[in-house]
Amino acid sequence: MSFSPVSLSKPAAGDTALKQILGAVFRFMPLWFGLGFLAPLIGQTLAMSHVSLPGGIAPIWIGLFIGGVWGAIATRTGRWF
Repeated sequence: MSFSPVSLSKPAAGDTALKQILGAVFRFMPLWFGLGFLAPLIGQTLAMSHVSLPGGIAPIWIGLFIGGVWGAIATRTGRWF
């Protein structure tokens, strides 16, 4: 039983498109983290602490704003702090 070696020099036809799509998604990963994790965490923290927000704004909107801005800054600069 013999095995043929796999050539790593030439990628498959769809491989480069997938790399481009994933590269575009992962480039904005700090923004996705800010919106998907930090925003709900901040919103729930505000809700549990019974902070009164101006104009009756829901806490999630404050969380989305803070998480989105923080994630955008982290995406732009490459650092969280």
